[in-house]
Amino acid sequence: GSASWQAPGLDDGTAMQAFVISLLGIVTIFRYLKKIGYLPDAATFLLEVYAMLALVYVVAIGVQNGCRFVRPAYWLLFGAALIVIFCGALANHVDPGPVVSGLRYYLRSIPLFLLPAVYAFSETQVRRQLQFMAIIAVLQLPIAASQRLENFRARGSTGDTTQGTLLNSAILSIFLIGVASIVLGLAMRGVIKVRTALVLFVICVIPTTLNETKATLFLLPVTVMVTFLVGAKPGARLRTTVIAATS
Repeated sequence: GSASWQAPGLDDGTAMQAFVISLLGIVTIFRYLKKIGYLPDAATFLLEVYAMLALVYVVAIGVQNGCRFVRPAYWLLFGAALIVIFCGALANHVDPGPVVSGLRYYLRSIPLFLLPAVYAFSETQVRRQLQFMAIIAVLQLPIAASQRLENFRARGSTGDTTQGTLLNSAILSIFLIGVASIVLGLAMRGVIKVRTALVLFVICVIPTTLNETKATLFLLPVTVMVTFLVGAKPGARLRTTVIAATS
């Protein structure tokens, strides 16, 4: 009863790590590569394939161990998201067809988020994943700058088409703000040097100004303050938060 079942092809750490790294690449750059002509249209459906594989794995292992790596707060967040989706469909009297299409679009990523609920990634694996995402984040700067210059020459001054590899200016800003907060948190915990963290932070912030996402003016300061509040040592959180808020 204690033996754990493993999905085909995901039976060791190397295979699972390759699965996650390739998944991160598919999510962040495949649609962009398709748009500029380097990939066929069918390549974007790889995300659905990965989501189905992850769902099978999560269900099979989760039934055995009860998703013991997930804290109850995360189940509340997932439940709240499902309630919002359900109430939105009811309030707007959406037909069954669009509802099914929307569920496919918004819920296909949930099995991917639940992988850490049933698989204990090592510290080295998590570090490699974060390094890969840092590379993706850094790539956004030259691509966003190129898109902004091209758009300025063709249409004027709007930054809406400055979308990086994520092909959506709002999602690009949220992604980069998230990366910036992780970078700051790692620096506060001594995982990376402060100088490196500051350089990465600036690199992440610049594209959010190029695309002129208005929410950045609210999300970035709040994210920085929350990161300092959570990452500060006990007894110094108030002082650290005040410094972050006034700097």
